[in-house]
Amino acid sequence: MILLDFNSKPRAAFAQGFLKGLGAPVVLFGKFAAPQLPVVHQVVPPGQLSSIAGDWSNIGNDIRNATSRYGKEVSATK
Repeated sequence: MILLDFNSKPRAAFAQGFLKGLGAPVVLFGKFAAPQLPVVHQVVPPGQLSSIAGDWSNIGNDIRNATSRYGKEVSATK
């Protein structure tokens, strides 16, 4: 469906617009239901949750070690 067709002749453009205008009230009574979405189940590979928890634990340990080293370096320079 083309909204504006600059290549059409005035009579054809009028006819197209007139027919669209006549059809507009019919759209008010249409039923437009969204399609049913399929059910998708999440797949979690075994051991994935424990490995993610271990990764976050390692990251926390790295941050803790870095902050403790930085604190020792700052206090040693004073």
